[in-house]
Amino acid sequence: MKANIPLPALFRALILMIAMTAVFIFATSCSKKEDPEPGLTITSFLPLTGTTGTVVTISGASFDETKENNTVSFNKFPGVVTAATATQLTVTVPDGASSGKIEVTTNGKTVTSKEDFTITP
Repeated sequence: MKANIPLPALFRALILMIAMTAVFIFATSCSKKEDPEPGLTITSFLPLTGTTGTVVTISGASFDETKENNTVSFNKFPGVVTAATATQLTVTVPDGASSGKIEVTTNGKTVTSKEDFTITP
């Protein structure tokens, strides 16, 4: 026995299936995703001034916890990272450094401080 489904009813069913699929795809693509990890940032550093050899603590986010994987420069002069956590770096100001921005590079990403570190005599 052959079912005779009228063409308009079959067409409506096909349209309904397409519409339901589109709604499903839209709903699943718009679902809330987990908040991404914060990007590499410098939120502050202390002290704000010092001489070469001064130990500076840089606070922020997304630093590498392995100190060797972080590079820090004081106005383009590379400092020595002595300790590292995901939110804090401890760095010694290098000889020859001059006043200027602090730059942190971690895992191929670089961020620059908003404030200058000032070298004092």
